[in-house]
This record gives sequence, C-alpha cells and structure tokens, in this order.
Amino acid sequence: MSTPPKLLPKTVLPFAPLRHDERLHYLNLLYKQYRLANNQFHNNKDSNNALIVKSVNKEYSISKECKSKMEYLHVVKKIMFNLKKYGLEEINSHTKESSSTLSNNNINNTNNNGTIPNASNAVTENFNSNELPKTVELLSKEGNKTDDFTNIYNELKDLCVPFHRLKRHNYVMDIPSDSKNDHKFQDTINCAHCGTIFRLCDIKNIVNCTFHPGKRITTTYENLNKGKKIYGTDYASKFYSCCNEPIGQSNGCSKLNHHVYKFDNPLDLHKSKPFVKINQLRKKLDIKEDSKANQLRKEKIKAIALDCEMCYTDKGFEMMKLSVIDFKTEKKLIDSIIHPDGELIIDLNSHVSGVDSIPKDALTFDEVMIKLAYLTDENTIIVGHGLENDLNVLRLIYPKIVDSAILFSENQVNVRRKDPLKKLAWTYLSENIQGKEHDSLEDALVPTRIVKKHIEKILKRKQMNRLSQR
Repeated sequence: MSTPPKLLPKTVLPFAPLRHDERLHYLNLLYKQYRLANNQFHNNKDSNNALIVKSVNKEYSISKECKSKMEYLHVVKKIMFNLKKYGLEEINSHTKESSSTLSNNNINNTNNNGTIPNASNAVTENFNSNELPKTVELLSKEGNKTDDFTNIYNELKDLCVPFHRLKRHNYVMDIPSDSKNDHKFQDTINCAHCGTIFRLCDIKNIVNCTFHPGKRITTTYENLNKGKKIYGTDYASKFYSCCNEPIGQSNGCSKLNHHVYKFDNPLDLHKSKPFVKINQLRKKLDIKEDSKANQLRKEKIKAIALDCEMCYTDKGFEMMKLSVIDFKTEKKLIDSIIHPDGELIIDLNSHVSGVDSIPKDALTFDEVMIKLAYLTDENTIIVGHGLENDLNVLRLIYPKIVDSAILFSENQVNVRRKDPLKKLAWTYLSENIQGKEHDSLEDALVPTRIVKKHIEKILKRKQMNRLSQR
C-alpha cells in the first residue's frame, strides 16, 4: 500500500525566495484553489492525492524559478486567479484579450529612440501644422470628448500639491544658490550600497563592494505561545527581500567592483549638473510661444505623467530611462533608454529597472531635455509617484505637480512615510503591479489611473450634490 503524499514544500537550494512557513501558507492556498477548480470545471477530474502532488510540484517549480518574494507572490496570485476564473494555470492571449478590461492597449507600443540633431530644427521634426507626430500622437476616439476632459482637468489643477508642501517633501523648487561662491564637494562619501566610506576621486578603483540590493522586510509573528508575550523574546523576523537572508547573517548577496554614491544635497546636485526651470529651458532653446505648433501642443497636451529609471555611474546617480505618457489619452509620448553622462557605468540596477545594457544609439541627456522642452511648459501639470527623485535626475523644476505618493498615502502624519505605488495600485485599482522588475511606462500609467479614479469620485459627488439641491 503506497503512502499518501504530504502537503509540504520541497527543499529549494541554495535558498528559497520565502521562509518555509510562508511557503507552506501559499502551498495550502494553492491546493485549495486546485480543489475548487477541480470541482467547478469539467476538464479537471483529478483525485485528491493527484491534486496534492500537483500543488507541491507547482509550488516547488515557482520557488526555484523566482528570485525574490515579490516575484514569487506575483506568480502564485496569477495562477490562483486563472484557476478561479478559468480552471487553468495559464491562459492564452486570446482569452486574456477577450476578458481583461484593464489591459494597456491604450499605450502606443512603437519605438521612440529617434534623436533630435539640434534645437533649431526640432520644431520642424517634432511638429506639423495639421497634426502631431508619432511621439506626440494624441488623437483617439476617447480623446475627442473635450467637455468631459475640461472638468477632469479643472479638478486636476486643484490636486496640484502646494509649493510649501512640495518643499517639505524634498522637491527642489528653486535653483540652488551658493551665496558665498565657495562650495566644494566633499572628499569622502559613504557608498550607497555597502556603506563603506571612500574618496570620490577613487571611484574608478577596483574594490570588493558586497551588499544586499533588496529592501529590509520586517514580519511580526502573532498569537505565539497562546497569545502571551514573553519578556526578552523578539517576535519580529527581519530579512532582505533579495535573498530572504536574515539581517546580520551576511554582508551581502551581490558584489560589484566599484563603490557607488548618490548626492542628496540640492547644491551638490546643482554643482554636478545644474538645475533649470522649464520656462528657462524653453527660452534658452528659443521656442516660439506664439507658433502654430506650440499652440496646437498646448491644446492637446495639458498634463503628462512621467517616470524615470536610474543607474549608478562614476558621476553618481543618473537617469538611464525615461517614460512619458499623455494624461488625457494615456498614449506614450517618450519611452527611451538614455545614455548617462558618466564614462563608467557601475550598476544598472537591473533587478529593479529591467535594463541590462545601454545601446549605442540611445538618446543623450541633452536630446531628452529638448524633447521635454518642446513637449511641456510651466503650465503643464506633471503627474507621477514620488517625483522628487525623477525630477532631481532630470534637473528640471516644474511648478505644477500632482504626486500620488503625497496625496494618497494613508499616513499623513510622518512626512517621510509614503505608501509604495504597488500598494496604491492594489488599493485603488485592484491591480497587482511590479511582480518582477519595475516598468517605467507602467509606473507612469498607474498614478494616472489612480488620479483619474479619484477625480471621477469627486465629479460624481458634485453631481449628486447638485441634484440634491434641485
């Protein structure tokens, strides 16, 4: 007589993305979903033992393939969703297209790696008197509802974060000034990865930089010892999201040959690469405000959403990818990899950004600035999540900003405490994002949809108030 299989996770070497108790929890959930699908759908007719074996093997394969807890949870939840809705672990693209209403079909997926040779002919290359080009293509069936968007845009203007509040959240709103003109960069700085103090002039020297690229995660155990707490016992489990190692157990799971650094002081940032206000940049490029192309752009583009991905070079923390979408139509305006100014690219943050290399034909920083100058002005509303870092690497100052991290975080007492975009996406849109690497295009689109949903509620409330007053 054969021994019945047990519902226990298999050992994963060298390490699993989650602790054993966490894997057991999700294995049980997976098994329950297999049983429900087995009873609900006719194409599933497996015995209980077969379902146990299937659940254990599936969880084991997920644990082997996934490198982080975030990726593991994304895959498990996706399988459970497919089992609940279709009775299958994976569904084909035709089924997805016919059932999903939250797809990103609004985004134009054409490449946008073209360059602008100089500012003088940028208008003729980017704008036509009759229509906008592919990089700024905004005409769509839904986008023609001018009256509806006027109401949305008026509410969007009211959501702009006040100047003093932006400054409190570390936004650079004025050009940093050195009154005494004696500012000097510090000789030594802490490595942003391992914390080692090193000299800036030695950044190209070969070293052994060992660190954990993931975040510190703290999990609190509850209901231990029948709910009784014992003095001197730590009920919190602290570990790194990258390798699931307990904090303090090792120096790191990743290695680099160079230290990296990041300036936080606005004056240091300004001296390394100067800040500029968007109206000053447009004036410098001699953009004609009364030109027909500019007037057409003002009518079509009143608000944009943007997100940047950053990397570490010998010149610090630099932008390497920029995604910009139109707030009204959610169409892609810019989605390009940017070549950093630094000669030595140390860390592309591929585990977060998803960028593995910088192509030779990538846009330069100056070319991106020209694109943004012709695309926006001081009246354009910039939408995004935690935009202070993005605007710092762009060295651009915009007066009108709608930041979902400031407006929609639950904890408004602590200035530093902001909810991640992943949490807001689940709370407001019921979407599970950032399963693996971050997608800058997605990170620009999600705040747009969160803000739109919030504005829809405001407009509905105002409409109900008007009806009640009649």
